[in-house]
Amino acid sequence: MYCDRVANGPLSIARDYFDNHQGNIKHRIAQHVYGNDDKCVYCGVRAARGAETPVYPFIHPDENEHSMHFNLIIGNPPYQIKDGGHGASASPLYQRFVDQSLDLHPDHLVMVIPARWYTDGKGLDQFRDDMLTSKRIAELVDFPNSRDCFPDNDIPGGICVFRWSKDHDGPTSIKRHYLGRIKTEDEPRYLDSGRGMFVRTVLEASILDQVALAGEDCMDEQVSSRNPFDLPTKERGNRRGGLHLRHSAGESKWSRNKLVKGLDMVDSWKVIVSRASGAAKSRDNEGRKSVLSVLEILEPKSVCTDSYLVAGAYESKTEAQRLVKYLDTKFVRYLIGICGESQTFSRSTFRFVPNIGHLDNWTDEMLFDRYDLTDEQRAEIQQTIKPRVNTGEY
Repeated sequence: MYCDRVANGPLSIARDYFDNHQGNIKHRIAQHVYGNDDKCVYCGVRAARGAETPVYPFIHPDENEHSMHFNLIIGNPPYQIKDGGHGASASPLYQRFVDQSLDLHPDHLVMVIPARWYTDGKGLDQFRDDMLTSKRIAELVDFPNSRDCFPDNDIPGGICVFRWSKDHDGPTSIKRHYLGRIKTEDEPRYLDSGRGMFVRTVLEASILDQVALAGEDCMDEQVSSRNPFDLPTKERGNRRGGLHLRHSAGESKWSRNKLVKGLDMVDSWKVIVSRASGAAKSRDNEGRKSVLSVLEILEPKSVCTDSYLVAGAYESKTEAQRLVKYLDTKFVRYLIGICGESQTFSRSTFRFVPNIGHLDNWTDEMLFDRYDLTDEQRAEIQQTIKPRVNTGEY
């Protein structure tokens, strides 16, 4: 504001107007307030080694601030904070700034935040529901590729800018920035698609509607939960054991008698996909993405670590081969990509994919015809998903 944090400092353009360092902007020292679960009740950070310690005054309330009225609040808040969990665990933080801003009852609120809340995100369920059902969001500007907004930052899921207005009561005007092109949707629409998530484009929604008409079960009922064999990501196995262990560094051995989870899948042919998929967010120069990084078949008497999800387990190798080929189609990867914009996959990422993969040797053309997609819908899928480089035979 003053070209210097110190309002009356030597570099401040307002130094002649103030006789104190704060000027018109209050600098308040705040503290974490920990609850019974050893987490701060305001920002959620743990009182544990490995957690970040910054205390943002804005989301650590001050009664005096609530007595003020704001015509406009605008910001690009911190996106996440290390929460002291396993490894490099971090929790989203931006939603707390949005909630706190709305608690101050402004006339208008403009925020730049990650778009990951559209579909998933740790601890974002209530925030997502509030955003989807709000009729006060007058405008949403979507950046599927964060570099279109911040050239030096690659943020999984992209970025969005929204404008909330207390006087607005209706659908949202949606604008999309993508690969240097700006497109405003013809008609405003409500963010709530009825699917528990925000669907980025009208064309995406039309494809989901077309697939849903078949009334088929979807793969989220079949895909394993996280850590299908209760083996941590860092587990590297041993040199002895009757089972093969697939981990991110390769393969080793594991003992059957050490397994406590996933015993029913051990002797099956299993199709695994990477849980942390960098391909979900990386795009080529034409804006296309691959979606799936690792897509492999594990033979009977094999298990995997938490680095993977089991997409299907079958008695025959043929069924497993068919599922791999099915998941490799652009059609399926497009459906996965709609709700898999973040880098981490879960079984819910597959909630729009029909569970028919093991039934035939599917191709894109067969699937396009099965769901009676229009030429525009077929072109959308072809142009959005890039050919995947296969690393092995089906």
